Amino acid sequence: MLWKFRFLPFLLLISATALAQSGLTIDKVGKEQVSKGDGTKIVAFTSVIEGVVTDPAMSVYVLVKAHDAASERAFAATVDSSQPESSKGYRWRAVCQFGELIGDAGGLYEARAVAISNSGVQRGKLLETLQASKIKSDVIKLSRGNN
Repeated sequence: MLWKFRFLPFLLLISATALAQSGLTIDKVGKEQVSKGDGTKIVAFTSVIEGVVTDPAMSVYVLVKAHDAASERAFAATVDSSQPESSKGYRWRAVCQFGELIGDAGGLYEARAVAISNSGVQRGKLLETLQASKIKSDVIKLSRGNN
């Protein structure tokens, strides 16, 4: 009977991680719906990425990483906290850029949404704070089109 209690903290940690993951999703790239397991989506130089967050007080960012880049770029999202879109939460939108204006067609990218509370950000440490956040969406794969 005692051995069951040893696993309780581990099960609670898994449950908390699962809840954090489900609290933030990406569901649109441009005008196209996306879901986990979709293939690579085509994006223009500038594209809107959208999703849902359960807590409208959180700040949402989209982290974009080029396939051959060493670091990610962060793009702030706007959360519509006026009313929930559905039982899943509040809609957010971020305008993201992929590569440089001229060239980069065919470049591969990964994007994920990250949510943080504003009080946890130290001046000059935004990217580090975002990377350490526990509230992240699934990663989506993108390819830069010719536009």
